[in-house]
Amino acid sequence: MPEQIELSRLPDTLQAAVRVEVENLNRYCVSKCEIISATLVKINPPEGLGPPQKIYRVILLQLNCFAILEQVTYDGVDFGVSKSLLTVGAVKEIMEKAPIWAGLK
Repeated sequence: MPEQIELSRLPDTLQAAVRVEVENLNRYCVSKCEIISATLVKINPPEGLGPPQKIYRVILLQLNCFAILEQVTYDGVDFGVSKSLLTVGAVKEIMEKAPIWAGLK
């Protein structure tokens, strides 16, 4: 289950990436971006089924675009920061087209 966290609890690399992304998004647009979520998901599978994982996620919103920055650690190994951009239309399409088992309907 995702746990809402303060930005100060994010790994330093992700904090830096968020700062850069906010600067980039705000540079050319009058409408300022908003940080709408910062979460941590801890995955602790039963022994023998894999090592623990942590997924840190920050979601930014500007106009009709979501920027999602994630950092995953797997058994203590840092996989760096990834970034995805989704428009509100793409999110709506995902929710409409996702199969029932995905739990989005």
